[in-house]
Amino acid sequence: MNILIFVQNYPPERGAVRYTYDLANELALRGHHIHVVTVTPHYPIGRAYPGYSAWRPCVRVKENVRVTRVPTIMGNNRQLARRMAGFLAFLPIGFIAASLRSKPDIIVASVPPPTIACLGFLLGRIWRVPVVQLLRDVEPHVNFGIRGLEKKFVARMLIRLANKMYRSAAKVVVVEPGHASLLHGIVPQERLAVIPRGIDVDRFQNRACTPSDVLPAPKPGRKLAVYMGTMGVVHDTPRVVRALTDPQLRTLPLDLVFIGDGECAMRCRQIVEEHHLTSVSIKKPVPLSQVPAILRQADLLLGTFRDGTTAIGAKVCEYFAAGKPVLIVGKCEAGDLVERVGSGWACASPAPSTLFEALRAFLEDPVEAERRGARGLDYVREHFDAGKCHDQWEDVLHELKSKVPCE
Repeated sequence: MNILIFVQNYPPERGAVRYTYDLANELALRGHHIHVVTVTPHYPIGRAYPGYSAWRPCVRVKENVRVTRVPTIMGNNRQLARRMAGFLAFLPIGFIAASLRSKPDIIVASVPPPTIACLGFLLGRIWRVPVVQLLRDVEPHVNFGIRGLEKKFVARMLIRLANKMYRSAAKVVVVEPGHASLLHGIVPQERLAVIPRGIDVDRFQNRACTPSDVLPAPKPGRKLAVYMGTMGVVHDTPRVVRALTDPQLRTLPLDLVFIGDGECAMRCRQIVEEHHLTSVSIKKPVPLSQVPAILRQADLLLGTFRDGTTAIGAKVCEYFAAGKPVLIVGKCEAGDLVERVGSGWACASPAPSTLFEALRAFLEDPVEAERRGARGLDYVREHFDAGKCHDQWEDVLHELKSKVPCE
């Protein structure tokens, strides 16, 4: 089957890109012909990655996936206007790049942003092929709500556009069950599917992987907690870092390392410097290949979410796969999951007293902490098996292909 995938960001970029990347590679391994059309890698730094030209298109074939990268207007995390312009610029350029290739059997539009859905919609109508919308990240309604922009004219128009695109798709595949509930009443139930991210557990349990030098050397009598991933508005990491300035929390024999980038990373660094938090450090992002080793070196894995967040997130699934206990801060879906599974601790509030009690419980009973980590590993093996998730994708694609009239 010839499958065309539109996506705004794609590895080596970071962020919510791994789902689409893993899907493309797995479908190619299963014999499908995959063509990915995306932009020059530049996120989140706002300039072309080494080895790529800012204004020259390039085509590379890796792991049997053909990836066409086209130039766009680049912006970093703090340049919202430039990023929006880049989304719009991809519409005509991506349209031309895809049109130069043969007609696919199915188009997968990996959103957000909603402009990707528009691109899939246009070519789907021209070629008369089914379009699958893959909703892999915080969809526009939630994103604008978090930023307090939902009443702005542009936000209202984008939300309206997104809803129209959802209704037009032959199938909408969501990664997070919480996102599916938000689409009830917009997308008919029979055209909605939940296919969670698949996790390659063996990759995270490989004890032969080389330890990373990103983390500090082990210190006698002290434990190490790690936060890994984007520090964006959804995660609200500054409120946790600010809580760590509490004198009582400073007495705990615990070092915390935040690894990642995003809109909130700079504020986190400022808090660490202003309050001389010697037990807290903020590190730059690392290549995806180093993530399993870093997670396995940690004693505790930290996740933080803004209250009301319905996404579990890739990082929490990877935390589980590492077999380490997890601490989730925030009244959110991820915290509810950790409590249900018994894979760690959940703090509904980042209040210093609440954090202190959770961290003290972790430190005082290492045997129980190890049990909780094992429960998370068992859970991810059962519910986030990569093979099962990709089997579901095969079912969706073959179902849609069977409904297309023969020409």
